[in-house]
Amino acid sequence: MAQTTPSPSSSDPAAHPAFDFRLPDPSPPPAFDSPLPEFAHSRSGQTHAAAMPSAPPAQAPLPVEPSRVAATPTLRRAPAPPPPTPRLSQRRTSAVGAGLRRLAGSFDWGRAFSLHRRLLAGDLRTLRETAENETDGAPTLAVMALAALAGALGAWLWLVFNSGEVSAGYAAARVVGLGLVCSVAAWAAFAAATWWTMQRLFDVRVELQRLARPLALAAGFGVWQLVLLVPGISFAVGLLGLMAWFLLSVVAVRAASPELDERGAVISVGIGFSVYVLLLTLAANLAGIAPGVFVHAGY
Repeated sequence: MAQTTPSPSSSDPAAHPAFDFRLPDPSPPPAFDSPLPEFAHSRSGQTHAAAMPSAPPAQAPLPVEPSRVAATPTLRRAPAPPPPTPRLSQRRTSAVGAGLRRLAGSFDWGRAFSLHRRLLAGDLRTLRETAENETDGAPTLAVMALAALAGALGAWLWLVFNSGEVSAGYAAARVVGLGLVCSVAAWAAFAAATWWTMQRLFDVRVELQRLARPLALAAGFGVWQLVLLVPGISFAVGLLGLMAWFLLSVVAVRAASPELDERGAVISVGIGFSVYVLLLTLAANLAGIAPGVFVHAGY
């Protein structure tokens, strides 16, 4: 009886080499510089040696040239010296200059010239306008200061042309410089005395600023004292200027305080005007400071 060779079973994976799904044996991963191990090709059954190229030899690092910037020494600048501390006189001068610049920038020169021109033209409505308008404080004070300067210059020119005993420089220092300061101070005393009289004698309450604005504008009529330089009529021109200022001051008081009658206005202005004349007469006789018509009392 012939021996029968068993046929390979369909369930035996070794009988079908083309469908061999067995995994290769695990092995440690090859090193980078060593070739890969041989592995069996499951389809052809032959072995192949797959060799990986070896890594290039490590090269030594190139020498780095030291930087020239690092080798160059760093130059350090000496700290700047602190600015010099200004002296007290310099600080005061700069503060005064800054104040004058702010005043000139915010000052309404056109308003001052307009009020002065209308006053000299006889427009008495300007006195009531300045009493009611709170922004006319600086323009009216400028008008008053301009009139005081005109009176001081007129007195100085009268001394220069009519008196040979007084030098022009001495007269300028006494009459123009100090005379302007004394005129403004005497006007302030005149306004304060008028305001005090209105309250004490006539029981009329009014703000000092409201009264000072029209009084300062009325004083602007004294600009005509510049004509004092004309010989022969200088005293008459100065006296007429003072009389016109007195009458305009009465109108100014009435404009600032309508409840005060004419009698009270005349008495209040008369007391304040007496203080003004007394102060400038004493300054002219005692110190030679004689602005305006008071130059006839001092020289």
